[in-house]
Amino acid sequence: MKVFIVDDEAAARRILRDCAEKEPDLDVAGEFDNADDAIEAIRRAPPDLVFLDIALGARSGIDVARALDTDAPEIVFVTAYDRYAIEAFDVGAIDYLLKPFDETRFRETLAAVPKDEAPAVVLALDDDALVPVAETMLNEGIAIEAVLPSSPRPALAGLLRRAWRIHVATGPTARAALAERAREIVTAEGDVHALA
Repeated sequence: MKVFIVDDEAAARRILRDCAEKEPDLDVAGEFDNADDAIEAIRRAPPDLVFLDIALGARSGIDVARALDTDAPEIVFVTAYDRYAIEAFDVGAIDYLLKPFDETRFRETLAAVPKDEAPAVVLALDDDALVPVAETMLNEGIAIEAVLPSSPRPALAGLLRRAWRIHVATGPTARAALAERAREIVTAEGDVHALA
């Protein structure tokens, strides 16, 4: 995944670059310290993902997001200011990473990046015993489509942000919904396995 980093502070760009370089699927293709250069580069050769600071001098990261076309890359705002979160999501951010952050939080952000491919596994997460299975798969980079009961238990909360797509079903219908969705995916993809 091609990544741009936009931050007016060199130290902040370095931290993001270091985190990104530890991820085999990320390729830092550009770093920018101002809004104008970032907008020009994104329009010229759009990346898949932009880590974008809010405070960039004369123009903000919000201004950058607004200046991009509708087919803009995914944006993660990275900032020390929590007060811009609502505005960030209003302009299409997929996550809002508060500084300082650790590698765990960085990876949670990456898990929120939409995947273009269909999920590799469909799980009915109506049984707490499947939670460790789902966590292992997600940690190994396997995309999961989850079918959840209508009132998910706390054990599932951490998985909700990481699953590729979530379906909610009530009690016994969860497995039926899983089976139907699995059939749809197998029909479309031909090589997807379903676990029930």
